[in-house]
Amino acid sequence: MAMEPLPLGFGDAMDTTLFSTLWSFQEELQPQESVEELKQSLLAATMELEVSKEELRRKEQSIAKLADLVRQVAKERDEARDQSSSTNFQTNPEKIWNRKTTLNFREHG
Repeated sequence: MAMEPLPLGFGDAMDTTLFSTLWSFQEELQPQESVEELKQSLLAATMELEVSKEELRRKEQSIAKLADLVRQVAKERDEARDQSSSTNFQTNPEKIWNRKTTLNFREHG
């Protein structure tokens, strides 16, 4: 029996071409792993950014609530001061008048 030549030209230049093609394919897989790693890294960074945005939103809401409370307390303080002045004026109008006059004089003088 005679041996038939092997397909693809094993043992000649075809063999070299086949292995170089396989080698370059293997090299192409390596960068794709890096691309996958970059995708995972990007996904992790994106998720971290979303968590940070949510935390920032919650803190901004807290700040807004605190600012509202400060405005409310200031309003209540002013109302209490006005009520106190009104009560003092009703009990001793001359004392309030002299204090206001003195304050106005100091502001303008």
